[in-house]
Amino acid sequence: MAGRMLGELRSSVKIGIVVLCLGLSGAASAQQMTDEQRENFQLYQHDAKAGDAWSQSMLGDMYHFADGVPQNYELAAFWYQRAADQGNASSQANLGYFYENGFGVPQNDSYAFDLYLRSAEQGNATGQANVGYMYDVGRGVAENDYEAVRWFQRAAEQGHALGQSNLGLMYLDGTGVQQNFYTAFDWFVQSAEQGHVDGMTNLGFMYDTGQGTPRNDAFAVEWYRRAAEENYPLAQTNLGYMYDVGRGVAQSDSEAFRWYLMGAENGNALGQSNVGLMFLNGRGTRQDDREAFRWFEASARQNHADGLTNLGFMYETGRGVGQSDRQAIHYYRLGADLGNDTANSNLRLMLNAGRGTK
Repeated sequence: MAGRMLGELRSSVKIGIVVLCLGLSGAASAQQMTDEQRENFQLYQHDAKAGDAWSQSMLGDMYHFADGVPQNYELAAFWYQRAADQGNASSQANLGYFYENGFGVPQNDSYAFDLYLRSAEQGNATGQANVGYMYDVGRGVAENDYEAVRWFQRAAEQGHALGQSNLGLMYLDGTGVQQNFYTAFDWFVQSAEQGHVDGMTNLGFMYDTGQGTPRNDAFAVEWYRRAAEENYPLAQTNLGYMYDVGRGVAQSDSEAFRWYLMGAENGNALGQSNVGLMFLNGRGTRQDDREAFRWFEASARQNHADGLTNLGFMYETGRGVGQSDRQAIHYYRLGADLGNDTANSNLRLMLNAGRGTK
């Protein structure tokens, strides 16, 4: 007897906290420099070479965001470093982001944390939010939930949208602070109203689950949609779920598939698993075992419990791939280790039947 498949599941609130470094919101393309951009570039370059920290920071932004010039992380890092050495808080935060991610410089979490902290101690809200993140995940510094909350709080109180969303997550989970759904909801509202995709998605989740506020499917859909339309993968997957089950919107397999696919193509592991299920069952798209297998495999590569479990099912039943009890057990075991009940149940069924053990 084959094991069971997982049903389509929505995501819980975003587990990983995304760190963003805010700078000049420049144009994405530098195909043609406008007269204003040319004038700014020449002015910043002249003053930056003369040692003006603000101009050095702005020149770094232009290279960082391709604002009228070709994007060049090395030159952006060069100018950020010169400004940061003079105590420019914005450049310290941006340079920290470069070192955290290895953009134009060698990746170095410890130096990234040092730069964030120097920025944060000057009151820069982005630096404060990023110090909180580093404490939260233990990058460049020992993990410390209480310090994470303290720095998220400082950023949030300055109106930093990501700091507000991350502080909301700490209250939602009761990490480093006493759990309080109502306080979490309030911080998500403040972040969402600034148009931040994390805040909007997390606010949608609160309405979706009725935590900190009465459940309201229509409001959940509204906030998921606003973030999804900003191409945010988690919100796209969650909006797909609402269409899948007909909550807050008319049920539609085709719309569910469309939003799942957007989330999946943007790298959301749950979206990838759910796209696989839609292909497997021919819902909202053609029935195609090979496509189902491909999406389950993509999800499993991200170590997502649903993708691992569903990939195990494909190997167990030989759908879209050659049948293999050993591979099925391998993936069920990985899913079970992540706490997936279906994987655990299917693993027990196979082992009790003596399958895949020879």
